[in-house]
Amino acid sequence: MGWKETMQEMNEVHSVCWMCKKELREYEVCTVTDGATLEIDFCFECYGKHGGDVGLSEKDTFQMF
Repeated sequence: MGWKETMQEMNEVHSVCWMCKKELREYEVCTVTDGATLEIDFCFECYGKHGGDVGLSEKDTFQMF
């Protein structure tokens, strides 16, 4: 895939924020999980405001304990 195709793919709508319904590009999506099977797409702004309050965490992130 050339750079033009890569740029075009990055600018296409990938998902919609579950909370504010904003259209999200691939690089704007924050997929969160409840630790089981639930996966929800948020924009980073909504996740920052509300994600931690309801016990959700980012999917596939490294966490130190």
